[in-house]
Amino acid sequence: MTARSTTALFAILIVGLAPQTRKHTQAQSPQPGQSTQPSAVFRSRADAVSVTVFVSDSDGKPVRGLTVDDFELLENGKPREVTTFEEVNLPLPPVRDRLTGVESDVRTNEDPPGRVYIFALNVNDQCMALKTRFLIKEFMTRYFGPYDVATVIQLGRGLRTDGQEFTNSLRLIMQAVEKYSGGFGGCADSPRPTGLVRAEDFRDLIEVVAAMEGRHKTLLYFSEGPMFDWLDVIDYRGGVRSYDFDVARAALSLATRANLTIYPIDPRGLTVNMGELESRMLFRAMGRATGGFATINTNSFAENFERIAIDSSSFYGLGFNSGYEKDDGRFVNVSVTVKRPGLTVRTREGYVPLTEKQRADQARRTRPPTDGVLGALANPAATHAGIPLRVHAAAFRRPNKLVEVALTIETDASAMAFTETNGAFTGQIDVRHLASDARKRIFPEIRGRGNITLQPAAYARAMEHGMRFVSVFDFPPGRYQLRIASASDNRTGSVVYDLEVPDFREDAIMLSGLALTTADAALAPTALVVTRDEQKPANCRNNVCVAPKVMNSPWLTYGAVVPPPSRHTLATALPGPPTTARQFAPSDVLTLYAEAYDNRTPKTRAGSGAMVVTTTIYDAQHAVAHRTVAEQAEPAVASGDLTYPIQRSIPLSGLERGGYVLEIAVTPYGEIEPAASRSVPFRIQ
Repeated sequence: MTARSTTALFAILIVGLAPQTRKHTQAQSPQPGQSTQPSAVFRSRADAVSVTVFVSDSDGKPVRGLTVDDFELLENGKPREVTTFEEVNLPLPPVRDRLTGVESDVRTNEDPPGRVYIFALNVNDQCMALKTRFLIKEFMTRYFGPYDVATVIQLGRGLRTDGQEFTNSLRLIMQAVEKYSGGFGGCADSPRPTGLVRAEDFRDLIEVVAAMEGRHKTLLYFSEGPMFDWLDVIDYRGGVRSYDFDVARAALSLATRANLTIYPIDPRGLTVNMGELESRMLFRAMGRATGGFATINTNSFAENFERIAIDSSSFYGLGFNSGYEKDDGRFVNVSVTVKRPGLTVRTREGYVPLTEKQRADQARRTRPPTDGVLGALANPAATHAGIPLRVHAAAFRRPNKLVEVALTIETDASAMAFTETNGAFTGQIDVRHLASDARKRIFPEIRGRGNITLQPAAYARAMEHGMRFVSVFDFPPGRYQLRIASASDNRTGSVVYDLEVPDFREDAIMLSGLALTTADAALAPTALVVTRDEQKPANCRNNVCVAPKVMNSPWLTYGAVVPPPSRHTLATALPGPPTTARQFAPSDVLTLYAEAYDNRTPKTRAGSGAMVVTTTIYDAQHAVAHRTVAEQAEPAVASGDLTYPIQRSIPLSGLERGGYVLEIAVTPYGEIEPAASRSVPFRIQ
């Protein structure tokens, strides 16, 4: 992902900063999945400024337990009242032996908030690009936690990659990193790189990051040179400058407001080139301007990576209302001290206020949503403002060379606003999703919204087992990122789901997605979001729309008779609706459904016999806890290809409590190694 392509993806989705007024607040316990960061305070003209403060003792260890009264904050030498205060402490994750493992196929916004990492790459030397990939792998192995999210972005010139949007998937992050090949420079004889970045590219990146309101972000900038002349921007004293300079100054202003800390990293390590003193000075200024530090002219990457991880895990968030009223765009100095002796404080040196012209330009560039669900849908990471969500997607081949995607969305009904009338319970529910692909195309937004009425028995089941929405739609093969959001009353929530839609005709034998259900899944009231023939386009001229095209979709009761082509695979393949649950009781019977696709020619298939399907459950020690092997009867030929439907029911009564992995593997008869397999982790509770 490049900065320019990032904007192509998020230009419509950027969330504008909505003015709000808030009195001084102390730290409170957040709801699960909510950010623990401070909220800014806005006045009519003065800026609300937030600073991230790192406090360490004489041994360099973070200091915890400070209160707002321990801090003193100065703006241009004048005291300012701290209007918001938050202490953030996240445990460092355990060190991994490797960056592999079975990923969960479910995404949720119920996890506690984690760290946000941006890996911005701008390396000209191709050998240094290889070293950069190694360094990021080392960082991820040691410091990427189970609830953290990251994005991979290429800045500057060079061979472009498709990068990776914000995701929690280690696999996808490392896939994007491994594609990075650097710029056009060679290894030994490349000229000294400048590292310069288009100011517009940096601004575009910051606009995306700013959409993640209320979360601290850590940007690791890998380059052999500084991004641009930060000292020139900081030392600005007024007057007319170039367009690029104004954009760079606006980008720095947005960076200081986006709760972003930048850590410049020169992958070359220790060098002896004395002609790079100015470059090193600019590197350091780049870090100090946002509260970070530079890793330059040193081979102590591991030590500095640990410092970055600690910074991202333990800090204080202080907010104040700026007293700087001038419309001159000059750098405003900020200093923070603590009253306790012997402690070291590090924070950014100040901020650049937006001028009125820049404010107007920013307002034109961003189109803020007008309600909660649009804001949730626009956020590039999961949000939780009262609506918990769990999401799963499974892809199946269709005859028309498209791929059918069954999207399952589950939530707690107690989070939705129901009112009782004559014994029935009615709630207004808004469920939406949209997708973008690797080419940054934004697909139509699907809206399912309206009133749901539950009779007393169904309402009682919803309160105990939750509610479910199943949306079925078609995609061409490709790599997608889905945004799913829901709202009820003033509560909202959203989830980001990375979806790979294979071309199921590409390899000789392939497996579809895997869907699971249990008897309990049928207890949750389930609505089918109809997304085919019954769609009606929404009028976006008079209403704020997040995507270029919006389709309103009606709801049907799941399991109702639906005529083709709206009928979907899972409605007839599973005994109940698909579930996002991945924790089961020993008394449950787990039913799965998948499809194997045999694309070999009839001549190749001749004599090979039936497909062998192996269903295996591995425990935490990778020992086999359950295994069944069965020959799958050969189905009728469809369009020259074979589709083997696979349905299995597995009693879980013999399994002890703990974590497991369910694996489905298909093998042509007579062969040893599986031709295709798919795995899903789950737990017995």
